Amino acid sequence: MLVSLVFALRPVAECNLPMTLGQAIHASFLQMVRQLDAHMARQLHGEERHRPFTTSPLQGPFTVQGQRLLLRRDKDYWLRVTSLETGLSTLLLAIEAQPPPTVRLRESEFAVVAVSSHAGDHAWARRSSYESLYALAYQAEAPAQPRVSLTFASPTAFRSQGRTLLLPSPRLVFSSLWECWQRFSPMPLETAWLASMTADVDVSRYTLRTRMLDFGSYRQVGFVGECEFMARPGVSDHVVRGRL
Repeated sequence: MLVSLVFALRPVAECNLPMTLGQAIHASFLQMVRQLDAHMARQLHGEERHRPFTTSPLQGPFTVQGQRLLLRRDKDYWLRVTSLETGLSTLLLAIEAQPPPTVRLRESEFAVVAVSSHAGDHAWARRSSYESLYALAYQAEAPAQPRVSLTFASPTAFRSQGRTLLLPSPRLVFSSLWECWQRFSPMPLETAWLASMTADVDVSRYTLRTRMLDFGSYRQVGFVGECEFMARPGVSDHVVRGRL
């Protein structure tokens, strides 16, 4: 099961927070997991590669003050947690059914206004499964899709041969997606798919910009925006029929 869970949050009091809250959001999420399953929380904390979850940056109507964000108590903000693994997805649905009344990000407390994994409630909320995605891609009547656009909402960077790369090359993007699918899906893809995606797909257009993340002890640059990928003419139907 795949789950994308959105938390709508409202500050208990007006607060001023750092622009980079990734570590605080990560810690708050693991605390929620720990309250329901301490063993799973330890496993998630220990994962260094291919973690079965993601946490988004905090989103909302911020007022930027230097290198910090002003959040008002009469405004709603939100963040998303996703799961790639059935056990964790089940736990996220349990949190959705009985959400905590508050969460803490660094020194600030937020009331939990709503929690949802239903697409009708929020554009970033969703429930799905590997089986349904696989069936959708491989159904015989699926139209060919030689182009696909991806949105990089969180600052993204790739590590390759000891270097940090700030462009979404097909090799890096689809290799990363491939590794996650192969690691967590019960329905592995053929190796030929990855070879075709990295050799026969090009970037056709993009609107990207870089963003600096300041973690206090170090800084990291990532890119955000949209990128369109296109299969080259003559590429087999195995690649373009819903596989991108």
